[in-house]
Amino acid sequence: MRTTTMSPLRLKMPVADSYYFVAHDYMAGRRRLDRRVLGIGLAAALLGELVVTGVVAVSGERLYVLHESPPDRLLYDINVQLLGQPQHRDLPTWLAFLAVTAEAKVTERMQASRRLDEVELRRVIGKRRALMPADVNEAAWQALRLERALTTAADMTHADLFLAGIVQATGLLPHVLWNPDTSNIGNLVLSRVLPLIDPSLLAIVRQTEAAVGRSVLAPR
Repeated sequence: MRTTTMSPLRLKMPVADSYYFVAHDYMAGRRRLDRRVLGIGLAAALLGELVVTGVVAVSGERLYVLHESPPDRLLYDINVQLLGQPQHRDLPTWLAFLAVTAEAKVTERMQASRRLDEVELRRVIGKRRALMPADVNEAAWQALRLERALTTAADMTHADLFLAGIVQATGLLPHVLWNPDTSNIGNLVLSRVLPLIDPSLLAIVRQTEAAVGRSVLAPR
């Protein structure tokens, strides 16, 4: 497998939107993760979008703003926050800060882009409102395409590999590599190619792993 050159044109769906679909049961409208871990994963995905679109870079544990014109409103707002706090460039700090509101911000963007709809679900006792995919096939495809790419030696962009990295860092990889006949291949491929992605994206993946570890140990 080889990775292709990063390009915003290869992003058919924002990384955070893809991650959201992988992290949810699209039939029941429920999270597959603890809310805090989901927030970390979505925050990492948003920072990754800023890297992939050439807005920020990461060196070590430091964030650097390269461009002031992100491609959408949510990324613009995050960049404004980064520019407004030039004294704070610590990646773990920004990951923790963005994790608090990432779920709400990403779902708002996905509703605006018609990827999520708020619906009323009937239960045995009462009803509940939930955010459901507007296109179930699109939602299901996000995990399926990662599984196929990791197990068939297909080309993957840096953005796709980054998505696979944060999926792994937040404990979702068994959901993607669900087939016991091919899961070992997928895990091996990811372990080999993930270190080769853009250094800024790899730094975010590593910090996501660390943040999830801290979240698991933290009191509820």
